[in-house]
Amino acid sequence: DEIERDKHFTVKLMYPEGGTLNRFYEKVTVVIVDDDLNWFELVARQRLYQVIEAACTVFALFGNELYMRYAPKKYDVYLDAITMTVFCFFAFDIVVQHNLHRSYKCSVRFWLDLIATAML
Repeated sequence: DEIERDKHFTVKLMYPEGGTLNRFYEKVTVVIVDDDLNWFELVARQRLYQVIEAACTVFALFGNELYMRYAPKKYDVYLDAITMTVFCFFAFDIVVQHNLHRSYKCSVRFWLDLIATAML
């Protein structure tokens, strides 16, 4: 079906049963957001995405040190591939968070995510 995104309509607020509306009820703006159209939210809500995010976080915190301590040098190419994959996932996560939350851009969490990803 074709979706018309620029539809405008009027909403009239009535006095609710057993309640009251303040004197500014005529100036209320109603914004309807269709969450199904936000691809980034659909991705972030997926269980698989959350599991991958948790696994990447654990690897970023402990994986490199454990690998360096217990794995032979000949497997370093695998460590590099895993690290690059985790880096790409975290960079993608920054893009997802930026598109999901308007307050994410230039917030403390944004800078922490950016620095942590760059340090990886």
